[in-house]
Amino acid sequence: MKKLIFILAMCIATNALAQNSFPTENAIWNESIRGDYRIFGLLGDTTFNGITYSKLYLLADTIIPEESGGLWCVGAFRNEGQKVYFKPVNWEYLDILLYDFGAEVGDTIWHNAWMPPYEGYYINIEPCSDCYSIVSNIAIDEDGRKIYWVGCPSPPHLSWNGRWYEGIGSDKGVLFSLQSSFPDYWSYEDFQLNCFKHNDTVKYLNNPKCNKCFCTFVNITENLSDTIKIFPNPTNDILNIETPNNINIKSISIYNMDGKLIEKNMCFLNSGQLNISKLTSGSYIINFETDKGNFSQIIIKN
Repeated sequence: MKKLIFILAMCIATNALAQNSFPTENAIWNESIRGDYRIFGLLGDTTFNGITYSKLYLLADTIIPEESGGLWCVGAFRNEGQKVYFKPVNWEYLDILLYDFGAEVGDTIWHNAWMPPYEGYYINIEPCSDCYSIVSNIAIDEDGRKIYWVGCPSPPHLSWNGRWYEGIGSDKGVLFSLQSSFPDYWSYEDFQLNCFKHNDTVKYLNNPKCNKCFCTFVNITENLSDTIKIFPNPTNDILNIETPNNINIKSISIYNMDGKLIEKNMCFLNSGQLNISKLTSGSYIINFETDKGNFSQIIIKN
């Protein structure tokens, strides 16, 4: 009997160690950079050199769609025990160690990658031989989840500190376990993870704009969502708008992510196109008033 109990205990321990420390599907991160929202979600798998990865997309909505058409793929995750690796869209790079949720206080996690100066909403990840994080403290929250205090004291231009949440990522954003460079008037305080949802359950919430994962003005109207198509998104200048023949658009308005009206009564160009080249780079909400009801969606101007 004692031998059986021991074997069962070993099996339980082995299974526990084999569990992933990071989601592989149905996960969505709501982040902000200097007040602009960015929404990332896991959608589908890909295989590279026989290894399966979960693909990470920059979303145009607060709901993970069923298909990835029109979305921009940022890269893909894979789990190896309690380590989380990321492969950027530039596939020739080796996998990057983003997180190690098995690390102890004093351990150094060598990422070997960083984010060079940031342009718009595209995230460029490049190799770096001296980019790392040092774990300074570990605590357990009320949900039994580990919180890691981490930082990088050098090189000086990449010095930073933050917190990692087991199974979620960094409090600065899902990819911001990596050091980054940005203009002098920016700081790491400008980067924030607002919310994390997994299987429709909110597991992290620190939204400065409201006590919800997505504030009211960010929520997307379900009505007409299957009939009005907006693409490409993100875009530099032109949005293509497709509507069925039985829906007439009365007006189009653009709001910033604080809900402030930016443009109203915008006119179509020929062939159902909308020119947003005058907008500065960032996230916006486009609202359509139609004879069948209203429809809103987040758009991203590069």
